[in-house]
Amino acid sequence: MRRSQFATLTQSNQDVSNTSNISPPQPPEQIINKTNYCLLIKDNGNNEQNDKSFSLKTVQSNCSESLEFNIKSFIYQKITKNMIYKSGSFGIIENNNKNQDQPINSDENNNNNDNTSESKYTLSCFYTMIEVPIIYNNNNINDKNESTPSSPMKLSVSDLLEDEELISKNNGFQDDFENLNNLVDFSINDNLDDIGNDSLDDGLSSKNTTTTTTTITDNKQKQQRIENSLKEYYLCLVCETESDVNLGLFHLEISEFCSSLTKLIGEIDNNRNINSSNSSTGGIYNDLSIQNRLSNWYSICIDYISRSVKLLDTNIQYIIYSTLTGSTFKIITSPSSSSSSSLSSSSSSLTSMKSISDDIISFLKTISIVNLSTIEISSNQFIIKPDENNSNNSVILDSSTSDDSIDDGKNNSDNIKNNNNLFIIEIKESDENSDRFNVILNKHNDNLFCKKWSNKYIENIKKSITLRNLSEELKLKVIQEYNMFRRMIDISTLNNYLLYKSFLFLSCNDNSDILLYLLKKDNIQDIKEVLIVLENQLKQHQLKINN
Repeated sequence: MRRSQFATLTQSNQDVSNTSNISPPQPPEQIINKTNYCLLIKDNGNNEQNDKSFSLKTVQSNCSESLEFNIKSFIYQKITKNMIYKSGSFGIIENNNKNQDQPINSDENNNNNDNTSESKYTLSCFYTMIEVPIIYNNNNINDKNESTPSSPMKLSVSDLLEDEELISKNNGFQDDFENLNNLVDFSINDNLDDIGNDSLDDGLSSKNTTTTTTTITDNKQKQQRIENSLKEYYLCLVCETESDVNLGLFHLEISEFCSSLTKLIGEIDNNRNINSSNSSTGGIYNDLSIQNRLSNWYSICIDYISRSVKLLDTNIQYIIYSTLTGSTFKIITSPSSSSSSSLSSSSSSLTSMKSISDDIISFLKTISIVNLSTIEISSNQFIIKPDENNSNNSVILDSSTSDDSIDDGKNNSDNIKNNNNLFIIEIKESDENSDRFNVILNKHNDNLFCKKWSNKYIENIKKSITLRNLSEELKLKVIQEYNMFRRMIDISTLNNYLLYKSFLFLSCNDNSDILLYLLKKDNIQDIKEVLIVLENQLKQHQLKINN
């Protein structure tokens, strides 16, 4: 190889590494002025058969009257256009509050300046449809079944007489056909057979009309019962900011929040129906659990990433490294000895530890390049592992459903320990201060790439939306470098020149060990020898640098 070719080759790879280390410009910080929620229910009133005639009633909301009116108008337009889905969508609600210069929720902002009062606010929202199956009381269902379908199906005396007359007529026709067989041609016999069948159909028509009308009414009643067994709720989550907030980054988190809310609404509605409560003011309308969950939607879905970074702090670099290498995590939470002594403090401590576990699980899912599934072994132990099915939604297995899931989780954890692939995150509550937690890790593997990104997380520790953007950029960068390295390895089998170019790429990359690990994990036989050569050369190169 000539020196000029080596210089150009080295320069090109250095340029690639330098340009790859340049982070894209960050969007401006978005200050959340106010978060709102509005849970609506579709009420057809007396026109249950007409889907076009309905009204939207407020179940629970913390919005002002003007904002609530705008949300109802927004949801109504989406329903009439069939543009609202169970998976949820993102949009912007128009702010029609023209009578005031201040924003909609300015009554709670006491320290607003004149400049902020004149500024316009954008209402970014997430809206979705929630269908909840309803379980009615068994007594009411039995009464309906006894009154409607059974009475029309009873046969009267006139029906039995008609049947006997039809049978006698049919027998008479058959005798006539047998006598005519000896006198006329078989073609005439065929015609008479058709005439007999027509007369028989005319005799049965009176009974068929009654049975068809009965089946039609039964089908309508069954269809109406099925339609009424589902309640349609509409949820709108609103952020009030100076500019549009990209809530689409948190689509996974908000979808999981809505699924848990659907289960909670279904439990409350069904308990109310079974207990035969017919008032429209009780149940879900005044339920505090739903109100608390809706009021904390922003903290659960968005601010979790800021709390996780604050808790993990400098340990983020080790967690990033283990997540990118596809490790399986085990989260263990343990309250302090002082809080476990008293019942009141222990219950609050368990709640806080559960929320911390949920925050870390959500954070692991945001920085992972593969889908993760969660197995709950107990109330304070969770296993998070790469999803084997590679599905879009993670599967959460509750330990209370069956004992087999617990055994499977323990067996999986034991197997993982044997493979030395289990990353344990133990969170202990401090005995001195209940607001402080100690994080203990069993592994401390990292590289320069993970250190740089952990510093970016710590620098933006109070900016949840910026942290979510960083997570997407982190995954995108790893995937781009992996694809580039994979293409270089594929052509490295042709000659040594291309193999040396791949070596230069790895030597200039801060994430070379993870890239090599991911490519070896694919277990491609054609490039196995190439990867072994590159790995040995890279180790020798690093030893020379260290010495």
